[in-house]
Amino acid sequence: MVAKILFDGTKKSALGEWHEAAASTDLAEGQGLQVQRGHDRIYLCRSQGFAHAVEDRCTHGEAAFSESGRVRSGFLLCLAHGARFDLASGRCLGAMRCPQLRRWRVLEENGAIFLGEEYPPG
Repeated sequence: MVAKILFDGTKKSALGEWHEAAASTDLAEGQGLQVQRGHDRIYLCRSQGFAHAVEDRCTHGEAAFSESGRVRSGFLLCLAHGARFDLASGRCLGAMRCPQLRRWRVLEENGAIFLGEEYPPG
């Protein structure tokens, strides 16, 4: 992919605009951290070798994943009420019924993790 890195850490490509969120080394396997993008609090985490970006708020109990979440193999667990979310789709797993998580596109290259546009709901 051909991209241009701008001085403010923004990257533009045919896939849209990307904003540098963290260094790749800041995100170990099974770990997560909160990043801010505008008014959105985003939970950036790594599972099964891939970086994921989801809303830093459990849609079941309103708890922040950055405070009470655990990254597992392919899913995110909220320790407040036990809700589980698939990291690839944002969908709630198991018997608990809760809305899907908001998700953002993620690009990782040259030692940096970039956030792109929010995925459409559904």
